[in-house]
Amino acid sequence: MLLTFFPKSGIMDISNPNRKAPPMGTRNLTKVIDKNGTLRVAQYGQWDGYPDGQGKSMLAFISEYKMLDKIEMSLAKCRWIDQAQVDQMYVRYENLTIFEELRNGMSGLSIAFPTISRDTCTDILKVIVYSNEDVALSDESDFENDQLMCEGIFTLDYQTREFITTYHGKTVKFSFDALPTVQEYLSSFEEELTTV
Repeated sequence: MLLTFFPKSGIMDISNPNRKAPPMGTRNLTKVIDKNGTLRVAQYGQWDGYPDGQGKSMLAFISEYKMLDKIEMSLAKCRWIDQAQVDQMYVRYENLTIFEELRNGMSGLSIAFPTISRDTCTDILKVIVYSNEDVALSDESDFENDQLMCEGIFTLDYQTREFITTYHGKTVKFSFDALPTVQEYLSSFEEELTTV
């Protein structure tokens, strides 16, 4: 048996042909634009930034009963923080004893401060919805302009009421009122997914 560790999924038997694939370092951006056209979320993500990864994950979450409404209402909890505040969060993570056990694992920052973790990806929507306090976010929207490194952009636009995915230069939009099935969603990127 061959075992290896992957940051998001833990230890896996890589000799098993039926194993789930480990996450891929495919950088991405999760965005939410409110009904007034204001950017409220711009979360950098390190893993699985393709439609069959973060896109499918986001679609599954927003397809839950009334979840789009819950996300929209939860945007009131979001606030931007600057780089100095992000740095302070890292210092707290490194120095506070309550995080000592978390620091021993690769996913500790994701648990302690998911809003600044590269591992959170589209799960930032869950953090926002299920948080019972303000959600401090770093504006990573500039990453969208990095045509080399930013491979996927997953957007909820409440102004146009669309779920939008941009992957390898192709943009596909779906109305909130007519979200696709996973198969319909993935088939809209069939060519891009088979040539990558």
